[in-house]
Amino acid sequence: MAGVRDMSASSIDVVVGRRLRLLRLLADFTVDDFATLLGLSVSDIVAHELGHARLAPAHIAKLAQHFKVPVSWFFFTFTDSDFEDCVLHHVEKAAQTRRPQDLQFLSRISEIVEALPFAASGDQSRFIEEARILIRERNSA
Repeated sequence: MAGVRDMSASSIDVVVGRRLRLLRLLADFTVDDFATLLGLSVSDIVAHELGHARLAPAHIAKLAQHFKVPVSWFFFTFTDSDFEDCVLHHVEKAAQTRRPQDLQFLSRISEIVEALPFAASGDQSRFIEEARILIRERNSA
């Protein structure tokens, strides 16, 4: 699958955890909301988001169905973990401050993140470059 690199079991948990956190923030859900949705504790959600615990396949399927994303969405990565961390950092900050420019950023990055796993490799490069431009714009603002 494009965008997926060779991963150990623990690195898969980290990727799924990042995607879980990204989905939660882009959907404007709190940790409590996710815990309730999945029937888990808040500490369980935090452990999953940090990649310290494996999210059960049934939970991934439930989230995929609820948010209308394919199960494979949870396993997609930007292939550059530093950039992925940077995107997540900016999404977290924008979700916290929620100024008009933050909401616009969240909308634009959400479109990219949702489309990226399905794009052909050439289009993936274009989407990644668009995400990099969004991050540069946020850094310069």
